[in-house]
Amino acid sequence: MLLLAAAGCVSSAPLLTARRAVNAAKKGKLTQFQSQLTDRARSTIGTEQGMDAIRQKLAHYTGLSVGQALLVSSKQGDQGYGHIGDVLRTYKAIVAGSQRKGAPPEAIYTFFLKCRISYEEFHHDEVSESCTTTIDANGIPWTNCSGGSPAYDSIDYCESCAVARIESSAE
Repeated sequence: MLLLAAAGCVSSAPLLTARRAVNAAKKGKLTQFQSQLTDRARSTIGTEQGMDAIRQKLAHYTGLSVGQALLVSSKQGDQGYGHIGDVLRTYKAIVAGSQRKGAPPEAIYTFFLKCRISYEEFHHDEVSESCTTTIDANGIPWTNCSGGSPAYDSIDYCESCAVARIESSAE
């Protein structure tokens, strides 16, 4: 995962996307909630009223958790740069919680997520060598340097996910 972040790929795994959407809804942060949704979902559940309805329902539960994202379907195709495989995946993740302390968790929502998979080219700028000097307890200075790296291009795997639909599980 660190490699993808360092490569510049705007990537978000399905479970992380679902957790971010739940957290933003719980806190009433509309812009952050909307950023986790597909374009189509933004026009329906991504409204202030849609998010508020989710937030109000979540407020009745404690110990909220988002279960593992389970693959529901996939579409094969050209991922780019000579790679063939899944280009679109649909996942579902269950949001669960307890209505009272000590009660077993129950399903509240099912989040359906769409993830696009591709290989993309990224440019990495040159990183200069950096050094720091510290003085130890005996007053002796020590210099620590981290090596730099030249500029380069890379082709990296990207999976970009967004919430496409939310279904209520508990009444």
